[in-house]
Amino acid sequence: MSERTLAVNVQVEAARKSVLALPQPYLTSLVVTGKDRLSWLNGMLSCDLIKRSPGEATYGLAVARNGRVISDVVVVVDEEAQRVLMVVPREVVETLRAHLDHYLVMEDAEVAADANAFESWAVHGPGSSVVLDAARAVGAPGGMVDRTGLGGAIVVAPAARSKEIRSAVEEAVRTSTGARGSRGSTRR
Repeated sequence: MSERTLAVNVQVEAARKSVLALPQPYLTSLVVTGKDRLSWLNGMLSCDLIKRSPGEATYGLAVARNGRVISDVVVVVDEEAQRVLMVVPREVVETLRAHLDHYLVMEDAEVAADANAFESWAVHGPGSSVVLDAARAVGAPGGMVDRTGLGGAIVVAPAARSKEIRSAVEEAVRTSTGARGSRGSTRR
């Protein structure tokens, strides 16, 4: 068995039995602020942000008027900072920002993109809440979102605190006997 196959098997086992944390360097975040941020975005995305429970993140799609999918998104509502973080692939962030800006008319909302402001982690497995709690304890917004059926979360680390948050994530993974995935540069 090759080293790569062994590493993949370890990660799959961790996701099934404990927790797997994967850095996602190919993703970035759009930040939506303003009083109408939730109600306006709720009409712009395929996911229902209004029915989202506190502490949950939501997966959805950003779709053009003709039905073409612009991007998939993971949405984290950061109530404390009064903002919404939309985690999206780096290659579509400007296209999506321009699309959203086009539909801002009278709403009190603003969309900003800063490719280096956040880094994100996908967390999979039944121990995801432990990792999310550890990241939140050191200032990372995030939420539970299960995209695999094994349990899951997303952690969005502000760049100013990324080292501290990365350490908290990695320590929570270690104490949960989980695994940290390799830092890939491309999306699978």
